[in-house]
Amino acid sequence: MEMAKEAIKQQCASNQDKYMQIWELVNCRCTENIIHPIHAAATFLNPSYLCSEKFKENSEIKDGISFILENLVAIEEREDFMKQVQLYRNKVPSLFTVTAKTMLKTSHPRIWWDFCGDRLPILQRYAIRILSQPCSSSSCKRNWNAFEEAQTKKTNMLTSEMLDNMVYVRLNSVMMEKFNTGESLDLEPIYLDKLNELPEYVDHEQFWEDDAFSGVVEKVIDG
Repeated sequence: MEMAKEAIKQQCASNQDKYMQIWELVNCRCTENIIHPIHAAATFLNPSYLCSEKFKENSEIKDGISFILENLVAIEEREDFMKQVQLYRNKVPSLFTVTAKTMLKTSHPRIWWDFCGDRLPILQRYAIRILSQPCSSSSCKRNWNAFEEAQTKKTNMLTSEMLDNMVYVRLNSVMMEKFNTGESLDLEPIYLDKLNELPEYVDHEQFWEDDAFSGVVEKVIDG
């Protein structure tokens, strides 16, 4: 985000009146919708960035560490957690060995912590937990698909409240169906001679485009 702001400044030919207006929009968007304190903490916990010349320890990173301490770390571990944060921050040689420095360039930060972070066990556990979270827009896409399915020619005159209720019913129906299917599968016996068979592939795109709930939607409208 910092690099994007710098690019905006260059595009505006360093005209402060122009780029400051855009920067305000970017900052508002970041703080309200995009950047969470845990993202800044993840930046700090990325050892390749910590050891790079571009690393800048700012208030956002400190706020991110504070967020982890207050919301994720167990009360009885907080003192040791902060001690280990300082050891990591100071890049102690016992942690940043030759092997660890080599892996900075070749491994995902989660793998780095798993292999090299044994000397800081508490920080290692939380670092792996945070850095294991994938970046994905799948949840947003599922939300859009659900609204697209509900907003048909028959339902385009519905109020926003009714539309929200229909999407709520649809998503919960899907989750109930998947849950019930999973429960029934758990009750089936395990056949040892079929363990090598791959499970049936599920096309998730087709699953969401399926009109299985059209009858439910029509009944809601008729009611």
